[in-house]
Amino acid sequence: MRARLIATLMSDAHPSASLSPSASGSASLSPSASLSPSASGSASESASVSASASLGDFTPSDIPQAEADALIAFYSATGGPSWTNNTGWGLDKTVNNWYGVTVAGGHITAIDLPGNNLAGAAGTTLDPLFASLVRLSAYDNGITAIDPSALTALTTLYLGDNSLDVLDVPALVSLVSLYCYGNNLTVLDLSTLTLLRYVRCCENNITTLDLSALADSVANINASDNGMAQAAVDSMISDIWTRKDDWTDVTPELHVGGTNAAPTGAYQDGYPLPITTLEEVHDLVNDDGATGIQVWAAVSWNGGTAP
Repeated sequence: MRARLIATLMSDAHPSASLSPSASGSASLSPSASLSPSASGSASESASVSASASLGDFTPSDIPQAEADALIAFYSATGGPSWTNNTGWGLDKTVNNWYGVTVAGGHITAIDLPGNNLAGAAGTTLDPLFASLVRLSAYDNGITAIDPSALTALTTLYLGDNSLDVLDVPALVSLVSLYCYGNNLTVLDLSTLTLLRYVRCCENNITTLDLSALADSVANINASDNGMAQAAVDSMISDIWTRKDDWTDVTPELHVGGTNAAPTGAYQDGYPLPITTLEEVHDLVNDDGATGIQVWAAVSWNGGTAP
């Protein structure tokens, strides 16, 4: 008892030994250290996400662990702590509450993060979502690379206004909408995408574009401002004209102008058989042969628009 009392008195007489202000006084008790938003708000959330990403200790309540790990890897690869909105990411065990994430039937079905300050190379981080992800929307960001080729359930892919040099989509045979405008693409292979109805690949550097395999119900194609040569523009229009009997959408549009070269010929009736590309355009818009084809509501090119 005497020994314990002496020890207690010594401790009380020398608080600096166990409670020095520098070690546990102002640092642990001051409002600025323990209660300020900068210390316990967004900064701690980012730290928690970082810990989850590096230690793999996050356990979701509504999706498989592999899918949560994929999201955390995507978050880390694209500068998640600096996103405009990262509410819930790595913190809320209900992943459906994470900003921009939709969960249905126990799996991630959609990611919607447009204009959210994503930056960096996402690579193949989302591959574990291959069976369930049907929508990926991350346009107007700073993504430098992403490989969606394994995400074969995708029907909607919006990656416009990023910094992509490559976009591998031939395996995405369920795609209905593809927006990849405003990147640095030189190649875009659509030759296998037979369900594709909406294509917006303008403002890239694509040299040629095969439009021959698009869905019969194609509704809007915009391949303007790619700096294409005349032969490439002629080829796109001919792809559409060759299938003139197939189209079913009531107001389809085709836009191939801007910095692309002008197509050959003059816009005029070429009945009974168009000779030049612009005569093909005239037929698409006017059904020159009165064969009952679905006419195109709008076609634009470098130097003209129709009707």
